[in-house]
Amino acid sequence: MRKPNKLPGEVLSEEYSLEYGKDTMEMHVDAVKAGERALIIDDLVATGGTLSAAIRLLESGFALLQSLSCLVISAPGNDVYMISCFFAERVGVHVVECACVIELPELK
Repeated sequence: MRKPNKLPGEVLSEEYSLEYGKDTMEMHVDAVKAGERALIIDDLVATGGTLSAAIRLLESGFALLQSLSCLVISAPGNDVYMISCFFAERVGVHVVECACVIELPELK
């Protein structure tokens, strides 16, 4: 999982609150499969925003499975319409544990 615009390809996004605003967490649509178990390790816990966003993405985010587009041409006026349908399913990963790691050298 990364901050916005760091990952190539299709991603799922989840917005979360910071102490000074909002940010977004992204993950590849095919990073995990439904039914898998996950351990989330964050580098710091302040507000818990990134940890919460990661859990939401893994447990209940939606992964795009398939996109179907159809071109429809209307005969009388020769109008052209594009119709797109998207099929999605919940990611459905079970988060079994979360951990945060931080170095505090001042506290030894």
